[in-house]
Amino acid sequence: YLIESGRRRVATIAGPQDMPGGLERLQGYREMLAEHGIAYDERLVATGDYSRASGEACMQQLLAGKKKIDAVFVASDLMADGALAAIERAGLRVPDDIAVGGFDDSPAATAVHPPLTTIRQPWSR
Repeated sequence: YLIESGRRRVATIAGPQDMPGGLERLQGYREMLAEHGIAYDERLVATGDYSRASGEACMQQLLAGKKKIDAVFVASDLMADGALAAIERAGLRVPDDIAVGGFDDSPAATAVHPPLTTIRQPWSR
């Protein structure tokens, strides 16, 4: 969705790389970049622990990097909440300057401002 909306410098805040969800969401990010002809760049990847605080810290790290970004895919809505706070504190606007996409379609997605674009993960019962 982020790439199809015209974003080309898409970073990610991945989940823990010792958990299947963290690994699979990072792999999905890499696959989407490849499908759209965008080179994977490790400098556009930060790894959090699914907490709001880690999302905020990771976003600060990405914003301080040498690569300018115009979007960020965040591996959980709670981390995306933290990312939104860091973006606002940096004086940037969502989605004008940086578009943000989360994952989980959790209550956090509608509690933040602006409301978060998120991916719903289907759960089998």
